[in-house]
Amino acid sequence: MKPDAWEGAIPIDQFRPAPVPAEPPMNLEVEQELLGALLSHPDVAADLIAPHGIRADDFADSRHARIYTAIMRAIEAGQQPRLPVLKQQFERDETLKEIGGTAYLARLAASATTIRNVGDYAELIRDLAVRRALIDATDAAQEEARGSIGERKAEDVVADLSAALDAALDHHAAYEAPELPAITGGLLKQIEAARRGDPAAAGLATGLIDLDKKTGGLHPTDLVILAGRPGMGKSGAATTIAQNAARRGEAVAFFSLEMSADQLGLRFLARDVGASVETLRSGAQGLPMDMIVQASAEIGHLPIAIRDKGGVNLSYIRREARRIKRRLGKLSLIVVDYLQIMSADFGRRDRGRVVELAEITGGLKALAKELRVPILLLSQLNRAAEGREDKRPQLADLRESGAIEQDADLVLFVYREEYYVDRQQPSEDADPFKFADWLAEKQRVQGRAQIIIGKQRHGATGVVDLIFNGPQIAFENAFPGRG
Repeated sequence: MKPDAWEGAIPIDQFRPAPVPAEPPMNLEVEQELLGALLSHPDVAADLIAPHGIRADDFADSRHARIYTAIMRAIEAGQQPRLPVLKQQFERDETLKEIGGTAYLARLAASATTIRNVGDYAELIRDLAVRRALIDATDAAQEEARGSIGERKAEDVVADLSAALDAALDHHAAYEAPELPAITGGLLKQIEAARRGDPAAAGLATGLIDLDKKTGGLHPTDLVILAGRPGMGKSGAATTIAQNAARRGEAVAFFSLEMSADQLGLRFLARDVGASVETLRSGAQGLPMDMIVQASAEIGHLPIAIRDKGGVNLSYIRREARRIKRRLGKLSLIVVDYLQIMSADFGRRDRGRVVELAEITGGLKALAKELRVPILLLSQLNRAAEGREDKRPQLADLRESGAIEQDADLVLFVYREEYYVDRQQPSEDADPFKFADWLAEKQRVQGRAQIIIGKQRHGATGVVDLIFNGPQIAFENAFPGRG
C-alpha cells in the first residue's frame, strides 16, 4: 500500500492510554508521626530532629508545614506546643480551618506511637524533600529545553539546571543567622591570632607579607579587585597569590579566561624550579630533568582547579565554583582573570556594558558571600593614567563602571614604574648623557613593584613594596623573611 493511503488515519498512539503522572515522592504517615512526637514530647523530639535540619517546606503536605512552623515557633518562645497554644496561633493567623481544625491537631497528637524513630523520620522527610526538588528542577529544565529554542542558548538552560540542582543539594546547608556568642567567639580567635603575629589572622594569607599585614589577608565573603594597566603583571600577581595559598593546602579555583591551563602551569613550574618561563618553554637546557620532574609532580598535587574556557558568563563561574568545592571538599579562594572579557548571562546583553559589568561584579560579590570565600577579580584600567605625569593608578581609572569600586571590599592596583621607564629609552643617536641618565633611572627601578591599596572597606589605604621577578612572571616580598 502506498504511504499516502495512510493519510488521515488515526495515529496508533491515540489508542494507548495517556501515561498517568507519577506521584511525587512523599510519606504523609511519617510526617504525621513526626508532628505527633513533637506535640506529645516537644523537648525530646526537637532535640532529635535538630541535627537533620529539616524545614517547614520539607513537608509535602502544606498543612503539616504550617503545623511544624507553629510548633517550632512555640518551642522557640519557651512555650509548650499544647493544643490551646497552637489553636491560638492559628486563630490569630486565620488558618485554623486550613490545617484541619483542632480535631486534626488532636489526631496528630494521638498518632505518636514512639519517640525513638523521630530522627529516622526527620532524615526521611529531608531526603524526600530533596528528591522532589530534583524532580522539579529536571522537569523545568526539560520544558525549557523544548520550548526556548531560538530564545535561549542551551548552555544557559544547563546553567539554570545546575543552579537549581545545587540549590536542592544545598537546601539543608542554608544560611543561619549567627548569634552574638558565636560572632564574638570568632572575633576573639582573630584577635588572639593577630597578637601572636599571624599577618593574615582574619583571612587567607597571600604570602606577600607586607600586604597581609596591611589587609589581614583576603577575607571570606570579600570581593577583591586586582587592577592594573596591561603589562603591569596582574596575572603574575594572581598566580603568585594562588600558588602561595595552594602550597599551604588551601583549595583554589582559578578561572583563566585569557591564558590557557598550560600557560598557567608553566608559570607555577618556573617558580618552583627557579627558572624563567622562557627557559622552560625552550626545553629547559642546562636544568636537571629529575628536578623538573619532581617539581612537576609536586605542582600536580596542589589543590588548584583551573578552568581556562574563554568568554564565560556569571552562571558558568557560579556553577563551576560550586562543582569545584564539592570535588575538592572545600574552597578557600576563587580567582577570575579577568572581568572585561566576561559576559553577562544570556538575555541581559542589550542593556549596555556598564549595566552588564554591574551585574557581573554584583553577582560575584553574592557568590563570595554564598560560598564564604574571597574572590580575587582581575580588572583592566582605562588609559587615563597614560596621560598623567604620575602614572600611579587611582580608583577613577577603573574601567567602564563605578559598580566595580562600589561592590569591591578591597581594591588593589599593581604598579611597576620600570614598565614606563623602559618605554622612555632614548634612541641610539641620543645624547650620551641623556642615555646615561636613563640607564641610571632604569637600574633604580629595575625589579621594583608596588601594590597600591586604593580601597579597603575595613582598613586603611597604603602602598606595599614588592619585587617583580620578570623571568618567572611572579612577585616576591621586598624583604624576604621579614615579619
